[in-house]
Amino acid sequence: MTQTFFVDKSTQTFADALVAYGLALVVRDVLARTGGRAAPRVHLRDAGSYYQIDCTPALDKARLATMPAPYLPAVMVRTAKNSAQIPADLPPQAVVDYEAERDKRAAYFELRAALPQEALEAQRKGVEHPALEALRAQAPHSDWDVFRALNPAALIGYNKLMRQWWQIQEALPQVLMLLREMFAQTPNDLAGAIAAWKVLDKEHGWGIKPGTTASQLYNPAQGKGQNRAKADKLYMDNIKDAFWVLEWLKAVAFYQSAMTKGLKGSKDRKTYVLGALDIDLQESAEIMQAFKSRMMRAETSVRADVLMSLRYTQTLLRYSQEQHAQSFAARLFTVGRPSRVVAGFYNAFYKNLGNSAATMNLAFIGLPAWIRVNDAPDVVDALAVL
Repeated sequence: MTQTFFVDKSTQTFADALVAYGLALVVRDVLARTGGRAAPRVHLRDAGSYYQIDCTPALDKARLATMPAPYLPAVMVRTAKNSAQIPADLPPQAVVDYEAERDKRAAYFELRAALPQEALEAQRKGVEHPALEALRAQAPHSDWDVFRALNPAALIGYNKLMRQWWQIQEALPQVLMLLREMFAQTPNDLAGAIAAWKVLDKEHGWGIKPGTTASQLYNPAQGKGQNRAKADKLYMDNIKDAFWVLEWLKAVAFYQSAMTKGLKGSKDRKTYVLGALDIDLQESAEIMQAFKSRMMRAETSVRADVLMSLRYTQTLLRYSQEQHAQSFAARLFTVGRPSRVVAGFYNAFYKNLGNSAATMNLAFIGLPAWIRVNDAPDVVDALAVL
């Protein structure tokens, strides 16, 4: 059995991709926690005006009814200033201490600065070196860049989403059913989902309004002052009627499909979100995890764009050489180009303004279309060129 979900492209920015990826992650997790030994298959495809998600087995109502709580795919971020706002009954693994992770990262870079030059060169190239083993043992949190981007500007809104998701755990199957029904057709039934949420909220007495502020971290085209349909006035306000469950999906997806980096020599920031065309979620997760380990350093703006494209292509091609990735390799050879599996990365440039940041540019960084692979020897040649 296969079930299909649809995520409409309503903004034509990476906000749409985050919703699609977030929904795919939730579908995969629900199937994994309610199924048998066989791993679920979740496939994400860009269908033009919407994203299509196919899952096997089907996510039916009976399966959703057995979904165990708690289900917390994203953490809350605790700081010295907000510790009193973190729910006391939240599981320890669902909370990250910001200051502790900051100090751990500082210790890592002190250790890295003492490495010999040949070890640093090996790390840049993604190859082994004896001195790197001790460094890996002290590696900072893999999601540090996300925590740093959240704190301080977006942290209040982000933790609010996570706190609300913790509140609804008593009715987890019902909330997941709301998502299932919303994305079961295109156009998505957003109005129906909001109406269903109001009924659920009243029934359980949560006091959670359907609307919330759309964070600029996940919605790059929705910053302050640029949200009027008719640009006859400029108001310094945020969009406050975004459906909170959709914003929660974006926040969850950000850890898996996005990368946000401070730029070298400035306090500006760039965010990249994966532009998948036709890929299984498990394949994408493994490629992205390996890719992120090669993008830990801060770079200048142009260099960051170039390295994002080239290094992701390298990582994708190396993944196709792995023994367990034969199915992926076969599909890659059929389409002939990595850029037909993953088009590239949505890109937003945020200019630091002191107490806040402004979106200055939205772009798309494609994978090199001149890389063409039809068999395993072609992959070897392409990696040599890259």
